[in-house]
Amino acid sequence: MELLTSSYVFLNELVMTMESGQSARHIIEKYVASSRSKWSKELAKVFYAYSAGSFNKHLLRQVKNSYERAMLSLIVRSLEGQPILSELKALERQYFKAHEQQLDIHLLRLPYLALVPLFLFLFPSYLILMLGPILKNLLQELSKV
Repeated sequence: MELLTSSYVFLNELVMTMESGQSARHIIEKYVASSRSKWSKELAKVFYAYSAGSFNKHLLRQVKNSYERAMLSLIVRSLEGQPILSELKALERQYFKAHEQQLDIHLLRLPYLALVPLFLFLFPSYLILMLGPILKNLLQELSKV
């Protein structure tokens, strides 16, 4: 689980820069040129296919993450000239809630994962400390007999 995925970072950047008045095309070109993540490769594939006029809905179906797929479809709508800022803000809220839920699940599991080193390393040493004197006394008593 990647807490802040590159697609969420891009979405956040896209919303902020679109609110400041820049076009989505400019932001996408800049992001694709500067980033080397898996998400930027997916984005570049869709962006360049659309720019070349060979865009196909099949490209969107190849993306496994539903949030990334929704974001790509909004980006295609933006490239067609439709306004998408309100939908991007809604998607950003949903994406944030999904990340928050993943984080909550991870935090709920964390105490149990922290017990693993305790059982593997500390518990056996405590057993040795507790049983050591008892075994020493037992061996001394057995050697007297």
